[in-house]
Amino acid sequence: MSKLMSFTGTVLKSLFSKPATTAYPAKPAEYPERTRGHVEMIDVKDCILCGLCEKSCPPGAIKVDRNGGTWSIQRFDCIQCGYCVDKCPKKTLKIIPGYQEPGAEKTPETLVVKDVTAEAEAAGGAKGGKPKANLDECVFCGLCAKNCPASAIEVDRAAKSWKLNEEACVGCGLCKTKCPKKCIEME
Repeated sequence: MSKLMSFTGTVLKSLFSKPATTAYPAKPAEYPERTRGHVEMIDVKDCILCGLCEKSCPPGAIKVDRNGGTWSIQRFDCIQCGYCVDKCPKKTLKIIPGYQEPGAEKTPETLVVKDVTAEAEAAGGAKGGKPKANLDECVFCGLCAKNCPASAIEVDRAAKSWKLNEEACVGCGLCKTKCPKKCIEME
């Protein structure tokens, strides 16, 4: 009998309070801030195909093909955690409230970010976008190396040397933004 009496308060409260649900078909759902939605690329032209979103994606739903100039996401694998949005150095990704329209097939959504052949011809075959430090102004603090996601920069304070591994560099520009002396330029 005591178990029945313990629920009486909850039942009475539920009878006299407003419903917790919304009138969904008549009134569209409002998604609060930081609600999971779906990842969208908002500025395709600003994407540099650095691959940081791919590296930070826990389920591996994002694929970046630098040689082909494409960015793709497997919507069924994406858990909408937002790590890719946080890691993007150019802020080209965003989580949009709401959900993606369902598709007929389970295929990745692929965006052509850059026409790689036209870009290579225009640049004379060079990729560009690599950092170069002005060693006269550099204090060899190492912040650029610590913030490099690809570990492409080596700084030796004692020897006053700054080296870039061009093969490993993704051209994201984080080294430039983190440099306190502003002595790094992207070329």
